[in-house]
Amino acid sequence: MSYGTRDAEGLNRLAQIAARGRSANWNPNPPIREQNRTGEGSEHSEQAAFMKIVGLNLTRYPDLKNLFAIPNGEKRHPAVANRLKLEGVKSGVPDLFLAAMRSIYGGIWIEMKAPSERPKTERSRGGLSDAQGDWRIRLLEAGYRHAVCYTAEEAWREIETYLHLEESICKTFKRREMSDEHRS
Repeated sequence: MSYGTRDAEGLNRLAQIAARGRSANWNPNPPIREQNRTGEGSEHSEQAAFMKIVGLNLTRYPDLKNLFAIPNGEKRHPAVANRLKLEGVKSGVPDLFLAAMRSIYGGIWIEMKAPSERPKTERSRGGLSDAQGDWRIRLLEAGYRHAVCYTAEEAWREIETYLHLEESICKTFKRREMSDEHRS
């Protein structure tokens, strides 16, 4: 799988930087993701591996700087959960959002799931809760792209495909407006 032309160099450089002051048995080439007891990645490890891939491609795709995680799936102390609910945290919101307009889309939302939650049949929900399914429908209706991904590689393919869509008409006009303002 390819994550960009300079991935190996980038990982080695990061490993060298991180290795300073580490013990001699430290692995300079750690695996891109942790595995659970069944040998599969967890949702956390897949998302973390995806973010490593994103980090390696920031210069290639500058819009990746607008990608962020929404940490709403964690189990929390009831007092913290209540405070976050008062602040507007919503159940079922996807895990990641890339705020970059492309084609007809205002951005792309990604819901990460563990590989073990991959649907076994076409009619299976693939691990989506009712709240996540509702958000998926609302986001699609609102003009966003939405994807459910089970591995870091799937998420990267979705983002890379999305970034190759032509720029939206709105973004083109916005860029033109900004350049007109600088000229006057």
